[in-house]
Amino acid sequence: MGSRPGGAGPRETFLDVVRAVAIVRVIAWHAFGLAAITYVVAAIPAMFFVSGSLLAQSFGRRGTWTVLRDRFRRLLVPLWAFGLVAWGAMAVAAWRTGDGLPIHRAIAWIFPLTDPLGSAWEGGWLSSHLWYLRTVTWLFLLAPILLRAVRARPRLTVVVLVAAVLALDLAGRHESLLPVSHRALWGAGDVVLYSVFLLMGFLHRDGGLRTVTRRGWLALAVVAGAGAVVWRLTQPVPLGVVNNSHPLHLLVGTGWLAAALAGQHTLARLGASRLLGPAVRAIGRRALTIYLWHTAAIIVALNILEARGVDGPVAHPVGLVVLTTVGVVVAIQLFGWVEDIAARRRRPAPARGPWAPRPLAVLGRPAVAVGAAVALAAVALVGPRVRPAGVSEAAAATRSSRRPPIPSAPPPAPTFEEAAPEVPPEPLTEQEQNRLAGRLDGVLDRWAFATGIEGALVGVAGPNLRWGGAIGVRPDTGAPVTAGDRIELASLTKLFTAAMVHRLADKGLIDLEAPLPELAALPDFPYDLEITVQELLTHTSGLINYLDTDQYAADENSIDGPVTGVMASVAMGLNAPPGDQYLYSSTNFLVLGLLLEDVTGRSLTDLFVDGFFRPLAMHDTIHLAPEPAWPRGGTAGIETSLPDLLTAGVAILRDHVGMSDGEFAAMTDIDPNSGFGPGTFGFCPCRTDNEGNPQFFGIGYYGATTLLAYSSSLDLTIAVDLVDSLGHNGGYDTVSTLFAMIEDVARAS
Repeated sequence: MGSRPGGAGPRETFLDVVRAVAIVRVIAWHAFGLAAITYVVAAIPAMFFVSGSLLAQSFGRRGTWTVLRDRFRRLLVPLWAFGLVAWGAMAVAAWRTGDGLPIHRAIAWIFPLTDPLGSAWEGGWLSSHLWYLRTVTWLFLLAPILLRAVRARPRLTVVVLVAAVLALDLAGRHESLLPVSHRALWGAGDVVLYSVFLLMGFLHRDGGLRTVTRRGWLALAVVAGAGAVVWRLTQPVPLGVVNNSHPLHLLVGTGWLAAALAGQHTLARLGASRLLGPAVRAIGRRALTIYLWHTAAIIVALNILEARGVDGPVAHPVGLVVLTTVGVVVAIQLFGWVEDIAARRRRPAPARGPWAPRPLAVLGRPAVAVGAAVALAAVALVGPRVRPAGVSEAAAATRSSRRPPIPSAPPPAPTFEEAAPEVPPEPLTEQEQNRLAGRLDGVLDRWAFATGIEGALVGVAGPNLRWGGAIGVRPDTGAPVTAGDRIELASLTKLFTAAMVHRLADKGLIDLEAPLPELAALPDFPYDLEITVQELLTHTSGLINYLDTDQYAADENSIDGPVTGVMASVAMGLNAPPGDQYLYSSTNFLVLGLLLEDVTGRSLTDLFVDGFFRPLAMHDTIHLAPEPAWPRGGTAGIETSLPDLLTAGVAILRDHVGMSDGEFAAMTDIDPNSGFGPGTFGFCPCRTDNEGNPQFFGIGYYGATTLLAYSSSLDLTIAVDLVDSLGHNGGYDTVSTLFAMIEDVARAS
């Protein structure tokens, strides 16, 4: 990402413009996290195109090792400066919170052959964007070989790399084709994909692209754009983000680059104009500083807006743009001089005269940069987390190597209406349910229109009613949602685990109030803390979620089953004393799954099959085995269909098959303040009855995108599977709206 002094000539100015536009687009994506932004200029391909052109120029003037030594110095010295500040803040936060910060992670911050990892405190904002430097490192190492290959066989080299992009994408979707980790496969895909654009930069410098006319570039842009549309509509694109699909990224990147090359003379003139030239040159000179520090500027801006209560469709985005821009400028003043040192550039002489920017000149000194590091460390002392509440996950998790697992977020605390109906509602009659069945299609359409959901799968079951409907499309694939789609239950699997625990409690095989007995699979569990089974069921054990552990952050694939997931949590200590407070943690149900296996001597999958799937004729339902990064067990892993999910809901939540009335009452004893119970949750709309007692619309459980509830007042079981997380974008409120609409139509039937 280095630049030449001055940037003379139309070709160099064109490169400066391409890089400047790419940098601005990167900042926009990380600030707003909207998938649509990734379709507007493919930033990373553009930056590698520029890097390729500049590298080819350097290789033509100096020896290979001299060039590589220079490039790595330009890359690593700013990274080390950034890393010193980031690690200082993370170390202070780790000391303050008691969280670990494994020192071995620092290796990737010194020489990023793998992704530099941060800590839970920074939430990805100081580390996740550094994947780009990992890719740059590998392509610098491979550049001499790639340059020689493309100069000898340009067409063949490009064709081979394009084919490799498609082959690696296919292997990523079918693990049996290439049995390597997702992380390694995705990293290889990064290298191959961006090699294509690095080679385009080589050819641009060598003159290999001069024979292509403006009309030819425009034709290529149209073809690549059309290919991108076809791919987006027919192939999986996780969360609809271009960066999450290498083939789509190749097509979008090619289309935008071809469009830029078609208008390169115009872009060069704009880049040399008095209006845009200074900004283009400034961004080029400080490109790496901007890239390293822009996420820190974004998170500071977001925290300021949150602290000041700035909200609204105009005020918030405008404030975010302004504050982020200010933050980036400050970062340039504080740390931009590091790029000069790394590039061995002479620093410009300080300005003179009454309008000289003396404060900025002072801010550029290393001593003040150290002060900024101290200030960030102070922030770590007073703030439990960098990321404010409500910030888009897409912005922090800048990209993913597969469809990102949507976390299971618990429902918000219930709010009960003060006004209560005078007469308690009665369950629907058979005639009312028949009328309701004919009106649910209209309810689904009106609900989608009212809430703006992208897509959902909805099912309703009653004594005389079975209905299923689907609407919208899936953003990760572009495919329409259908009633026959598979449903990944994620944390809704916990309902089955909890039901099995209560069944065995009914039989006297498990004592819910007693401390967890010693389990053969967990000899090193802290049994002396006397965590009870009830505390595991209600998420009050204090065990940290395995997803939030240092081990998972350092190597998610090392969590390859329930035991490793539990022990990763144990190694972190407890978040709170057992029984002290509710802290949602999937680790609790990993332990419960192991408890069921220990008590029965059978695998959890067999217990699910014999206890639920087979007797309930759930022929479309399976429980997946654990695999690296997916421990599953008692916390996740069930995949099913809409009819089977409704069947399970009726059996467990309505008829409580296999449980006595007393045990089922214990399982559904919901705390009205939190909405949590020992294996179930209460869902709104929530009201109080004539005597002021709280009443939930339904009792059930939830997963990442799926919710299952039984409403005793309607005698209906309702299943909802959204295409987005229940915990994002008001997902739970959206489902509550659906429940209210179903209730209104049912009562009017």
